[in-house]
Amino acid sequence: MLRRLLLSIFTITLAACALTVELNKTFQLKYGATANVKDTPLKVTFQHVIDNRCVVDPGCENGGSAEVSLNVTNGDSVKVVSVSIPGTESASVKTQVDSYEFQRKIMLSM
Repeated sequence: MLRRLLLSIFTITLAACALTVELNKTFQLKYGATANVKDTPLKVTFQHVIDNRCVVDPGCENGGSAEVSLNVTNGDSVKVVSVSIPGTESASVKTQVDSYEFQRKIMLSM
């Protein structure tokens, strides 16, 4: 059985808190924060971001890119999930980790 976890990352602000979320519910995860998924051994941590985006102008024609890394812990299993975001767009990506499917819509803002 494939379970789905919807994840939205909206902002790059420092946060060192943990929150509890539910399967099949969208949630926001701030930089450095961890989400514990209720009734599962899953934990998702917004680990790292490399932001090389720029304003599209003659000096930066393609808008650059950003890369977001999440650590996904499922019991003793730890996996790093990375998403690349082109320019100033958002990214919507599905990834399977063990028996869970992550559907991420990543929008970075300053």
